[in-house]
Amino acid sequence: MGVWVGVLGMAGVSAAIVFPTMKGLDPLLGAYPLYTEPHWRLAAGHVAAKLFFVSDIVQLVCAPVAGLALVLMVLGKLVPWPSRLMAGRLVVFTLLMAILSYRFFVLAPRMDRELALYRASAQAGEMEPAAAHLAAFNADHPMASNVMGVTFGLGVAAAVLGIGSMVTASRSARGGR
Repeated sequence: MGVWVGVLGMAGVSAAIVFPTMKGLDPLLGAYPLYTEPHWRLAAGHVAAKLFFVSDIVQLVCAPVAGLALVLMVLGKLVPWPSRLMAGRLVVFTLLMAILSYRFFVLAPRMDRELALYRASAQAGEMEPAAAHLAAFNADHPMASNVMGVTFGLGVAAAVLGIGSMVTASRSARGGR
């Protein structure tokens, strides 16, 4: 959970640094010679997309590992069961899986499609379609930010609950001391 939360946090912070930095640099991109709008958003978007791709890969690795670890702890009786902490962890993990499913199967494909169409239109110098695709992408951006924030918060909650159940299990193993 620590890796998962760390990567999410770093991706968000990196994007928050990249966009204003590129805006201040005001680059002109050779790959978009016909695009007459400022190029900083395209430049920053290319960098941020790679950061979010790495974050997505890490999430796709961490999610099943965290789920498997949770199941193995319960089945192996490494943690007290039933317990409020473990029930909380299961609820939080279920919510994490639900929000990740929405992100990966609904929101991201729609945003990725609009981003690809925006870039293609911008590269071709088709300003009106580029603006329309950028607007469609931007319409989903607040939801994407909220999804990332909720995922981060749930990840922190899962980590805290995990630490709590480890402490409880350790106390139980020592006879409650």
